[in-house]
Amino acid sequence: VPVCTGDVHWGSNVHTYEGDVTIHFNGFVNAQSALHWTYDNLTPPDSVFVTGCSAGSAGSILHAPYIIQHYPDTPVYQFGDSLSLLFTGSVDLQTDWHTHDNFPEWIPELVRMKPEEWTMAKMYGAIANAYPAYIFSQFNTVRDQVQVFFTYPDGSGSPDDWARLLDTHLETLAHTAPNYRAFTAGGNLHCITPRPDFYRYAIDGVQLRDWVADMAAGKPV
Repeated sequence: VPVCTGDVHWGSNVHTYEGDVTIHFNGFVNAQSALHWTYDNLTPPDSVFVTGCSAGSAGSILHAPYIIQHYPDTPVYQFGDSLSLLFTGSVDLQTDWHTHDNFPEWIPELVRMKPEEWTMAKMYGAIANAYPAYIFSQFNTVRDQVQVFFTYPDGSGSPDDWARLLDTHLETLAHTAPNYRAFTAGGNLHCITPRPDFYRYAIDGVQLRDWVADMAAGKPV
């Protein structure tokens, strides 16, 4: 599912900005349309692997609960590649995108979450805790150059500053979501699943390719 309205597959709103510029944020609508086409046209799968890079990484975690609900007896694995949406302050995803309207209504922790309370760690934690038998995961590099820019678009922060935010994100999930997994590599690469690097990256002799394959096969990682 391509990202085409700038809202990381989370939006369903028409918003007008200063200067009479109107943007149709349809990322959530588009992704759900693609999923419903899949449900209607493809044979029910033996297992489902939900992933995406950059904006697709964010899309994979929001839409995973919808997929799990549709295939309740099918193993589903989520793997977000290179977008942890880390910020130095609160972020309002509701006013422009209406993201909170699209949170799965059967996950109370998400429904109760106010826009100023949202963080990606809280979102991952809420979804992971709602489905303790499922595995949710992310890949990041510790100085991802694209994510550094998104967090500090004015240049106010360094890659090291961003790496500390990532540490906090990972530590939070380690304590709040026992079924969350992370593969965190060195360097500044953004998006690994579409690249040959997917078959080369390793940590302590564990190749990312094998780690992902094991997770997708239901093996412990």
